Amino acid sequence: YPRGILNLSSAADIYPRGILNHSTAADIYPRGVSNLSTAADIYPRGILNLSNVADIYPRSILNLSSAADIYPRGILNLSNVADIYPRGIVNLSTAADIYSRGILNLSIYLTNIYPRGILNLSIYLIYIRYHEGICLQQC
Repeated sequence: YPRGILNLSSAADIYPRGILNHSTAADIYPRGVSNLSTAADIYPRGILNLSNVADIYPRSILNLSSAADIYPRGILNLSNVADIYPRGIVNLSTAADIYSRGILNLSIYLTNIYPRGILNLSIYLIYIRYHEGICLQQC
């Protein structure tokens, strides 16, 4: 991700088929973004190709009871990032603080993988290598 995950001039430029809507998710994410056996099962149209979060994520990103409950305006369609993510998605002192039902619901969280957060961007270059995956194995 030379230009970062969300700091894209054009989402289609880097993700022509969406993040998880690859023919082979393991091709880019060896362990998967959310460690899914079948990415297309939950993300049929990809993460970045959202029109309505409730429409695409009926079971939430990572099995939330209601996606609209936590993301009323969508994951990537936020008018104000700080409004919903005051400290960023992953730049959290305690992951369970904002994500009590959690996106990742991690008991162990490596904040050093995302030192500046995913959505708390001014200039963002992702630091993880693609083979490290997005989640921990426990994800």
